[in-house]
Amino acid sequence: MKLSISSTLDNENRLGDIFWCDGGPRADYALFGDAIAFDKTYQTNAYDKSFVVIVGINHHRCTIVFRFALLSSEIEHTYKWFLETFLNVIDGKHPQMVITDGDHAI
Repeated sequence: MKLSISSTLDNENRLGDIFWCDGGPRADYALFGDAIAFDKTYQTNAYDKSFVVIVGINHHRCTIVFRFALLSSEIEHTYKWFLETFLNVIDGKHPQMVITDGDHAI
């Protein structure tokens, strides 16, 4: 299983955003990635970063996790980086439906 990690640095060369995924979720997404839900926590950890998870439903109606990320901010630029990285890792397969919490930045 291939591990993919992508990250950004802030203005002080500290870790800004980080995205990671291994091969298992990649294979799951190929099969069940037609509809995804995009959920996040907001600065509930010690680092004031948002934890973002992309999930879907498999053929047993069980939730499966596709991707994770820690994001430094909830602005359009950050989400754009995250979603472009996500599409790159999954070989450009766009989901048919995306469910979000309605955040305008997303």
